[in-house]
Amino acid sequence: MRGHPLVGEVTTGEHLLTWSQGDWHRSIQLGVDGDAYGLVEMIDNNPMVCATTFGWPGPLAILHAIAIGPLVRAGLIVEPPSSMSNITPEAGHKEFVGDTLGTLGEFESMTIFTEMNEDVDRSYAGISALAEIRTPERLEDLDDLYEEAFGRSFFVREVHSDELDASEVKGKPGAIYRLRITPDDPISLFRIDVLADHEGKVGAAGIVHAFNVMIGCEESFGIPANLSAVL
Repeated sequence: MRGHPLVGEVTTGEHLLTWSQGDWHRSIQLGVDGDAYGLVEMIDNNPMVCATTFGWPGPLAILHAIAIGPLVRAGLIVEPPSSMSNITPEAGHKEFVGDTLGTLGEFESMTIFTEMNEDVDRSYAGISALAEIRTPERLEDLDDLYEEAFGRSFFVREVHSDELDASEVKGKPGAIYRLRITPDDPISLFRIDVLADHEGKVGAAGIVHAFNVMIGCEESFGIPANLSAVL
């Protein structure tokens, strides 16, 4: 983040990032209390451009918005979903997940489990989410939902492989996800896996991405493909 040419002040407290545009003092803060908040890819640009304060909801909310946000927005979820994460509730700011997903559509609750095994790799941020959904007429419609949300994103992309490889996100600013469905009628089981570097989509790079949108800048401006170059 310190390598961004337009960032004047960086803090690590309530305000993750502050700057001034003339007499307009703006900030990005942790939480869901801003004029706008959530996953950048699923928010219209105008509210962010007009926001004095943007709420960045933390790693778990970002990962879950990628995983099940498109399903919430489409109204396909029929039972509260669940997920398994390698991030602790405290580090991932679990408390902001529900409010973040609630901005996308009708959302009641979900269960988030944490991998407690000492052998779990925590060098990256990841979740595996499961949701019971209404089976669409065409299974391809599910791909279309995620393509609509992330197809033009600089920092979220789908991976078509049997397993996600953490090396694909290590030191990278973007997140990757994988979709798997067990089809049935009328209800199907849908699994979504998402991975990101701790300083990438769910960290400093994600915050700078939000900053770029707020000031009307190129979304990838100041965010290197190799985060280790500046972090």
